[in-house]
Amino acid sequence: MKVILKKTQSLGIITQLGSFYLVENANKKIQLLNSQGHEAYFVKNLKNNKVIYKIWLGPYRNKSEAEELSKLLFSDNHENQVVPY
Repeated sequence: MKVILKKTQSLGIITQLGSFYLVENANKKIQLLNSQGHEAYFVKNLKNNKVIYKIWLGPYRNKSEAEELSKLLFSDNHENQVVPY
C-alpha cells in the first residue's frame, strides 16, 4: 500500500473518494476500489490536529480525464470529487 504525504504544490488533478479518521476504514475503501480495477491509495493529512486519511485516484494530467472517471465512479455509487493534486 502506498502512503503519500500532502504536497504543497499542485502537480495535476486527482479524484478523491472519501476521508477517514480510522486507517482501517480507509483500507476497506481502498480494497473495495482496487477489487473493482482501480488503483486507489490514501494520503495521510492533519485536520484539527488529528490524522485523516484521504482516498485518492490519480493524479491525472488534465481535469477532463479525472471528470470522466468521476462520472464512472458515481455510476458505481462511489461519491467523489475532482480536486487539484
